[in-house]
This record gives sequence, C-alpha cells and structure tokens, in this order.
Amino acid sequence: MRNTILLAFFICIFQITYAQSYFEGKVVYANTFKSKVPNVTGEQMGKMIGTRQEYYIKDGNYKTLTNGLSVSGQLYDNKLNRLYNKTPMSDTLYWFDPSMDGSPAVSFEIIKNKKNILGNMCDALIVKSAKSVTTYYYSAKYKLNASLYTKHHYGGWYYFLSKSGALPLMTVVDNNQFTMVSVAVGIESMRLKAEDFLVKPGTPVKRSK
Repeated sequence: MRNTILLAFFICIFQITYAQSYFEGKVVYANTFKSKVPNVTGEQMGKMIGTRQEYYIKDGNYKTLTNGLSVSGQLYDNKLNRLYNKTPMSDTLYWFDPSMDGSPAVSFEIIKNKKNILGNMCDALIVKSAKSVTTYYYSAKYKLNASLYTKHHYGGWYYFLSKSGALPLMTVVDNNQFTMVSVAVGIESMRLKAEDFLVKPGTPVKRSK
C-alpha cells in the first residue's frame, strides 16, 4: 500500500512539473517601426499594423489582439494548422495554411546573454533569409514546446522555436520595407481556457485567396 501511495505521489509530481514546464499565459508587446518606403512614415505603418499587441498562448494554439487598422487579430489552430486573420471592418475570419514560409532561413547565429528584457537575461537568435534579417531575444524561463508547431513555417515560427525552444521577448525584423521592433512590456503566466482558442460558432469563415 505504501509503495502504491508513493508511486501515485511521484506520478502526480511529474504531471504537475510537466504541465508547468511550458509557458502558458499572456504577453503584451509594444511595436515601433522605421519605414524604408518613400512617402510612408513609421507612424503610419504603426497605425496600420498596430503599436500594441496582446498575445495569448496555450498548448500549441495562440491568438493575438492588436490596435492595427489592417489586422485586428490572429488565431492559430494547432489541430487544423490554420492561421485566421481578422480585420476591424469585418466579422469574417480569413484563414490560410501556414505550412509554407515565403522567406525561408539560410543561416542562423546564437549569441548568449545579449540583452536584459523585463529582468530576464536573453540570448539572441539572428536568422538570415534572402529577404530579411530577424533577431529574436528569448529566455529559457519561458519555454515553449516546439514539437507542437512543426507545421507552422509561416514567418519562420517553427524555425525559431526549433533553435530557441522559448517565447520571444523581443523581435527585430529588418527588411527592404521597414525595421520593426516588437518588445515585451508585460508578461503574465496564467491558466487559459481551451475554448478561448476556438472559432466561435456562427462566425463567418473564408479561406484567403
């Protein structure tokens, strides 16, 4: 009987430890832009794309809420491997398959202990593609399960996670159109509901052309 109780105890401890090993919760990012496009300012880009982003993640699913005029939110469904976009002007969700990356990585470099963000010393992952250079700053404190995103290649997401295994606390994207800096200004671990990452019944859904 004693051995049975001890075994149950250790199984319980293992399950709790495993459940807490990956980050689940909310991150708030502040975004700034420097435009490289003639007659378009960084401020205008910020208004269109969004200067504030609330990011929620749980069990391979995530969703974002932004104050942008072009896209007000995104939802990633891990099981269906669909990425939904929502605009402020419509209730319709437009989805696409994120299996393809339009600008795949050609090289990467990791620099240890590069930057302190919200009290966390972060490593930097520098990813180069034919079209851009993206630098991610991340801390192992906020681990993510990369195996849940093996089909999410859009934006280099799986590539980043396969190298870092953690949530980005800061991302710097430099391409021909702009330089964007997205930095975490708040992060909170919390238990989220699975239904928060589902498309609500009755919501119009269309595939992006």
